[in-house]
Amino acid sequence: MKKTFATALLATAAISACQTTNPQAHECEIATWKNFATAAVSYTFDDNLPNQFSIAAPMLEQYGFVGSFYPIVRDVDNWDVLSHYTDMGHEIGSHTYNHLPLSSLNADSLQFELQKSKEIIKQNVPSTDCLTLVYPYCDKPDTAAVAQHYIAARICDCKIEPATPANYYAISSFGIGSESAQYKTAESVIGIFDNAKQQGGWCVILVHEIEDGYGYSPFPTAALDSTLHFLADNQPDFWVDTFGNVAKYTKERDNANISLIECNNEYLWLSLTSPLNSEVYNVPLSIRRPLPKNWTDVVVKQNNTDIDFCINNGYIYFNAIPNAGDITIQHL
Repeated sequence: MKKTFATALLATAAISACQTTNPQAHECEIATWKNFATAAVSYTFDDNLPNQFSIAAPMLEQYGFVGSFYPIVRDVDNWDVLSHYTDMGHEIGSHTYNHLPLSSLNADSLQFELQKSKEIIKQNVPSTDCLTLVYPYCDKPDTAAVAQHYIAARICDCKIEPATPANYYAISSFGIGSESAQYKTAESVIGIFDNAKQQGGWCVILVHEIEDGYGYSPFPTAALDSTLHFLADNQPDFWVDTFGNVAKYTKERDNANISLIECNNEYLWLSLTSPLNSEVYNVPLSIRRPLPKNWTDVVVKQNNTDIDFCINNGYIYFNAIPNAGDITIQHL
């Protein structure tokens, strides 16, 4: 029996993609952004503040989104809360152990801040791999040291990242809230999203406090809700996911190879491979391919397991993981 995607997001994204891209009839196309969105958005939260979990995380979930949370490890007294939200699909990364300016540290102290914080997070939140870092005070150290422990790290220079970042250890972000020079309102943040859409890039939002808590640069609850509402209303244009998942997707996309193994009247047999470590890089890539004429009733499998798909305007759209087995599209 033909399957469709479990959410309307992929179906609507597929319609949008058909209007904007036109691959050759014999080619598979890997989407720039998941679900063939125009831009990517990640919400990142620094300092492990209570309102981030009592207000922001549930609000993200209300809209079907997830965020990335970065505790200062020495100050954590709520590991159960972090574990809970990791289980809900959110990301837990590192904001170091002591929250020191990293560029001023000697090599041993820098290694401690990078490695010890990650080890403690993984010990207390077993479901996380702790793969990303946000620099205290946005102070970037020697990135070779960072790369020993993390796949990506965030700075704060208010730029839209291109689809392929120039430096994964200097991913830009936009700090929002009362201490921001420009981004204190929902309208100003939505303006960032619009710029990301125009550029086809990745927009990373940096949040500290929500509403009236004791943390740095509070951002109003109602304004946060308005930004999420905007993204939910415009989902064909925006893919919202964790900082780590977007970083993984871009690396997978740029390194993946999809090829046609065999094509006959009954099935298409495809291979999706990547040289990257599959234990780390396991985010599904969004793919589309023209279907042979009159193939309207099909089933799609990866490694002999059914995967969801949709068909629109003669193209089939599906998500598949590199190195997770061959893909077959069978004509029923």
